[in-house]
Amino acid sequence: MMRPAYDLRRFPFMKPMGPHMPVTDAYVCIPPALVINDSCGALWTLGFDRGSSWRTGEFEFDVIRNGVKTGEHACRIEYRQHKIRIFGEAGWRTWNGKTFI
Repeated sequence: MMRPAYDLRRFPFMKPMGPHMPVTDAYVCIPPALVINDSCGALWTLGFDRGSSWRTGEFEFDVIRNGVKTGEHACRIEYRQHKIRIFGEAGWRTWNGKTFI
C-alpha cells in the first residue's frame, strides 16, 4: 500500500540529507525539535494534517518518516534509547521498524 507523501521540494526539511547527517542525541522530543534523525538514518517530523485532540488535550498531527506519512497521528515524537516513540490519543507507542505498536 502506497502512503501519501509530502512534496519534498516544498518541504525539504522532511527528507534525509544523506550519510553526513548526524544521529540525533539520545533524548530529543518533537516539539520543540523540528526533526529527529534516528540510528537507521530515517528522518522523523510532524506533518501538517491535524488529527483528533480531545483525549490528550494537545493538537495531534500526522507522523512523517522520510517525507512519507506513517498513517499515525501524535502530539509528540521522542527519540529515547535509540527507539522512536510517539504519544497520541492511543498513548505511547514504539516504532518496530514497520509500524507503531
